[in-house]
Amino acid sequence: MKTSTNRNLFLSITLAVLVPFAVAASSLTIPNVFTPNTPIKAAEVNENFAAVQSALNSKLDAAAASVSSGTRLKIVGHRTADGLALPAANGPLFDSSLGVYCSPRTASDGLERCLPNSSTFATYSSDPGCTQPIYQLSKLNLVPGLPVPTSAYVVDFTIVNGTFVQVISGLQPYTGTVYSNEGGGFFGDLDGGSATFDAGFPGCVPVTPSVPVYSKGAVVPASAFVQLNATAL
Repeated sequence: MKTSTNRNLFLSITLAVLVPFAVAASSLTIPNVFTPNTPIKAAEVNENFAAVQSALNSKLDAAAASVSSGTRLKIVGHRTADGLALPAANGPLFDSSLGVYCSPRTASDGLERCLPNSSTFATYSSDPGCTQPIYQLSKLNLVPGLPVPTSAYVVDFTIVNGTFVQVISGLQPYTGTVYSNEGGGFFGDLDGGSATFDAGFPGCVPVTPSVPVYSKGAVVPASAFVQLNATAL
């Protein structure tokens, strides 16, 4: 009798500990209620534990579902054959509408948006003084299975109302004469168009690039990029 009483007490304590967590997780109904000094059937205890387990699983499923890709922004990461889905640690998102990888940053309108990651670099110029940069596309070494970008942007930095923000511009093919600084050097923010040129020998000379080059296009309105709202998940 003492063993049975101890067993009943243990089961009662166990359920008392688990049930509140499950109640917070989901709507939970305990199918069997036990009263003091009455026999407890193993099947009824197992049924109660099954109800608790189901409620806890629903909470875990809900938590997992709260972090998922949207219709436009996609989380990139890894999957395994046994069903594991793991987002890349501090990795970028993929804007499936614009076809570009993006990360949360402050846009020119002061709002946090998923702004395109820099995918260009300037090694050539469009003028004989080598002060007006033109751009090449960065080569991306993507892991097979990840989305392939279909567009690129120029990322500039500026200060608006005391806040450090990013301004995004498009690209357009450049077909004019291309110049390269052969022996001199660029100084300053080349991507921002504020570079100066150190006229070293032989200096800024016409060249024929082996890859396509682009000039900076119009500034893309901040509203073109997805706004992000900080929240507790």
